[in-house]
Parts: sequence; structure tokens; C-alpha cells
Amino acid sequence: MNHYEVFGVRQSASAEEIKKAYRMKIRDHQNETDPEMFMFIRAIYEILMDPAKRKSYDEGLALGESRLNLLETLESTIEKGSRELDWQDVERLLPFSEESERVAAVVLQASYFLDRTDEAIHLAKRLEQQDKLTIPLREYYAYHLRSVQKFDEAIRQFKLIVFEQNEQVLDTLLSYGRLLMQARKYHESKVRFEKWMLVHQEKRMIVWKEWMDATIFFGRREDYELPLLWLKNRFNEEEGVRAREFLTGMCIRAEEYERHDSIQILLDECAEWIQLDGVDTDYLEAIRELGGVREEMETAYQAKNIPLEFFYPVYTYIKEIKGTSEPDENHIEDFMALEWWLNEEELNRAYVMKFKLLYPKTYQYLKREYDLCFEQVKWR
Repeated sequence: MNHYEVFGVRQSASAEEIKKAYRMKIRDHQNETDPEMFMFIRAIYEILMDPAKRKSYDEGLALGESRLNLLETLESTIEKGSRELDWQDVERLLPFSEESERVAAVVLQASYFLDRTDEAIHLAKRLEQQDKLTIPLREYYAYHLRSVQKFDEAIRQFKLIVFEQNEQVLDTLLSYGRLLMQARKYHESKVRFEKWMLVHQEKRMIVWKEWMDATIFFGRREDYELPLLWLKNRFNEEEGVRAREFLTGMCIRAEEYERHDSIQILLDECAEWIQLDGVDTDYLEAIRELGGVREEMETAYQAKNIPLEFFYPVYTYIKEIKGTSEPDENHIEDFMALEWWLNEEELNRAYVMKFKLLYPKTYQYLKREYDLCFEQVKWR
């Protein structure tokens, strides 16, 4: 028996009819001593009187009992954060996803866990064409787009969400700001985060933490200036204590993820705010000594202004000496191949000077640590 049948009303009943049926139901059971019956009646009433909950319930009824049970099972599994999902179960509900927001939400979420991004994006596009892409569905869509680095479209989706929410939902804003930083929209990200710091004054510490975290893992050294100004000049004593704890935790987390470039920036820019009593001092010294080298290599990789024949052995060696990869005996052969490539044509040797000019920190470190790289007489 469904909720409407319990109340003795039609599925199309108005809110007034449901209220009347609810009062009669309560009156019929007023002499009973079982509180669970009253709780059951009250729960039905709350569902049928809330437009969003009633819509979700009606969509479940339309699926039929077996599919509704499957939908509820999938919802429960997703809510627990479990990856124990089977795509075949999701496929059984897929034909109903364009008619039911509830089903569409489950399909998009399950697709994320199961790496079925193509199916999720195709569904979201169809829903958008039909003007059925609600805010929650649009957000799931944006996460899928971000996962495959379709940043421009993901940003467009977040802009629509933020506009509809009038920049009031903080979780959405923080995800949007992080996406902008990940997409290298550095200026826009900086402008947005600072605006949210001012608009959401009572929660500005939450905004600042996300701002710093995104800057550490996706930004550049120059992007630290503004959030650090807030840290040094605008926070009260309590916020300062929380910021100190956060930066210390961030430094430890960067070490766990072997983000030595991030640790270097934190040590340079936030040393007075970080408590690292338990960290190996030799390790910290090595990080300081190699400051800027990994950043230069990442820049070179992104810019593609050094041929791979030159770049690859240098890049892999930098990863080894910075402790981000296992020692590799093939490095000697790599540099012998580099020597051969440099001797092959005079034009190739010009890249040594270009490399020295563009990436001086890396050049000096390699020259000191691995003379095979830059000290061969034949092409020096």
C-alpha cells in the first residue's frame, strides 16, 4: 500500500485534501497507544506536503516496486561512500533517468564511482537540452567534466549554479574556486576567493583554507601573495591559531603526497606559521636546497619549449634526486643518449644555452650533481 492509499486520497490530491486526510487519520488512531503508528502517519504527511519530497516519491512509484527497490539500494550504497556498485544495476534504471530527477541523480553519481564518464556526460547533455538539468544534476555533471579535464564546460556549469544560488551556498563556491585554480584561471580564482572572504565574513576561515589548499596544489608561487596578506594582516588571534594548525597539517600532507614543490613554497612563505618539530631536519634542508627546481621542470614540461630528447633524461633525473621516484640505473644510459643527441647536430647543442637561460636553478643543480649532463667537453 502506497502513501496515497494509506491516506485514502488520489495521487493527484491537492495539499488541502492531504491535510484533511491526515487529520482524519490521526483522529481514527487517537485512542491507540502505539506511538509508531503516529510516527508513520506523520512521516507520510511530511513527504506528501513537501513538493520536492512528494515529487521524488511519485517518481519512485512510477518505476514500479522492483525498480524502486533497486533505486533505494543504489541510493543507500552511494550514501555510504561505497564503491560496491555494479554498472548493470545502474543500466536497468538508465531508461528512466530522463523522466526522473531522482534516477538521474543516482545514475550520475554511480557513473562517477564506476568511471563511466562518457555515459554520464551524454545523459547530462540530453537533460540540459530538455531543460531538466537541475542544480544538483548540473553539479554532478560539472564533476564529471572536471574529471576528464573539460574545464571550460565545467566552469560554465558552475557559473550557472552559482548564479542560480546567488553565491550563497558555500560548498558550491569552494568547489568552483578550486576548479578555477585547477583550470589555471588564476586571476579569476583569486578575485572570486577574495570576494567570498568578504561576503561570507562569518565563514571566512573556511574560505581561506580552501583558497590556500587550492593554491598549494594547483597554483604558482605568485598566487600566494594575496591569501598570505589575509593571514598576516587581517586575521584575529583565534583565526591565526587555526591558520597555523592548518598550514602545519598542509605541509605534512604535501610530504605524504611527495609534493616537494609545495613544501618548498610553504617553507619559504609561511615558515613562521608552521610547526615542524617532528620532521627530519635533513629532509627539510634537502627540500630547501632543491627549491624551485621541480617548479622549473614542471614549467618546462607544460611550455614544451625544450625538445623531449633533451628534456626527458633531465626531468626523470630531477624526479629521482628529489625523492619522487625510485633510483634508476638507466639514467647513465639516458644521459649518454642525450650526449649523442647533442653531438648529432649543432642546432641541438643550442638547447644547452636555452635551458641555462630559461631554467637556471635546474641547470646549476644538474651541473653540480651530475656532470655527465652539462660537462662533456665535446659539446660544452
